Amino acid sequence: MIAVLLALGALGAQDVDETALFSDTTVVSSAPADPGPAKTDSVAKTRVLLGGDLECLGQGSWKRSSVLPGSGDGVARAVGTASLDVRLPSGERALAVFEVSQEAQADTTAFAVRELFLDADIAERVWIRAGKQVLQWGRGILWTPTDLVNVEGKTLVERPGAREGATGVRIHVPVGRGGISAFAPLAHVDAADSLSAAVRAEAVVGRAEIVLSSWFKKDAPHVVGLDASTGLLGFDLQGGALWLSGDLEPRAVLRDGSWHLEKDDSRGQVRASAGIGRGFKVGGVPDRLRVDLEGLWQSEGYGSEVLSDESARPYADTVWTPLDSRLVEAGNAMGVPMPRGLATTRGNGLGFLAGHGLYRSMNHAPLYLGGMATFQKFLVPDLSATFQTLANLEDRSGISTFALYWESLHGFHVQPLVYVFWGDRRTEFTLDGRGLALELRAGLRF
Repeated sequence: MIAVLLALGALGAQDVDETALFSDTTVVSSAPADPGPAKTDSVAKTRVLLGGDLECLGQGSWKRSSVLPGSGDGVARAVGTASLDVRLPSGERALAVFEVSQEAQADTTAFAVRELFLDADIAERVWIRAGKQVLQWGRGILWTPTDLVNVEGKTLVERPGAREGATGVRIHVPVGRGGISAFAPLAHVDAADSLSAAVRAEAVVGRAEIVLSSWFKKDAPHVVGLDASTGLLGFDLQGGALWLSGDLEPRAVLRDGSWHLEKDDSRGQVRASAGIGRGFKVGGVPDRLRVDLEGLWQSEGYGSEVLSDESARPYADTVWTPLDSRLVEAGNAMGVPMPRGLATTRGNGLGFLAGHGLYRSMNHAPLYLGGMATFQKFLVPDLSATFQTLANLEDRSGISTFALYWESLHGFHVQPLVYVFWGDRRTEFTLDGRGLALELRAGLRF
């Protein structure tokens, strides 16, 4: 797919927005290709920008055959974010994004710092960002196989709040119409041999945007990635592929009747995504209807039998199953110390995956396909309608959503959503039950 994109890009297509190649997905927009605000004269003042978002949501479910313990029929949550963006006349910048969430069911409040970083440049030639940050790494809407740096992946329906950033140092050097970037994550680094780094080289070739990337760590497999995007006859084309010479993390393997963790440094594998999209003119309004299709293939995805097998088998590696949070809170209230989990030595494949943190929704099976359609000015000017569907083609399960979104001129927005979970029991998208869920979101952006 990537080779096709390169060939089509050379033939000619629509103009490409080069700044999008370097843009970060932070709450307050930024552009790594631009080291910051242009330096001004001495009368310029420091700019302090404040922003935020408060969103409340409630959900009711009519689902059956849940596999996961503790699955409820409803949820209510309030999530607030606040951003502080400070820009100096000399071009330096600092950004902090905070989040607070209130869970109604457990009546708990959680606080988090999603992003916290400093921007600076050296002689307007080298741009540096240090701290906790969300990076633009990959071109896909749902899947970015080459992204090995961000902490939080993408989801079909965006969760309330801000994305979790990765702590580290990023350096960007513009070169012509492209540039070279490097990112060194620093979270959980306690020795020099645990350091890792990701690098990428970006360029505009004809009508195509090309990105070559790699990831390095001592005694780790080799990693090479390629992203490309272009346009042809009004269609937007994008794709990404990642080659690994071995396993980056252990895999769950059923061997001799027991579940094992297995890490093979010589197990070569490929992850690839491809997408096509187009905006359509409806009622004289350009791009009023937008349709996108995207797919993911990975050579070492888990087959359907890992989730469908209900047999309790021995675990070669002990799994710690978390206790119900209400039990922990009750024990602490009575002065009885409670462990945070129970040692589990037997169970099914899902329990083994989850206990070792190896289950990742939308990135579990070998093959996925997703489709999205958005209709702007739906019925009234300020209303849009969105339909999305996502399918695991290995176990034939999926999720479909329909949402309406209305926002006033002053930032108040309302969004009702309908979710449909479909497939056989114990398939990926029916683990929490098959059937219908309704959700209502309301928020204020300021």
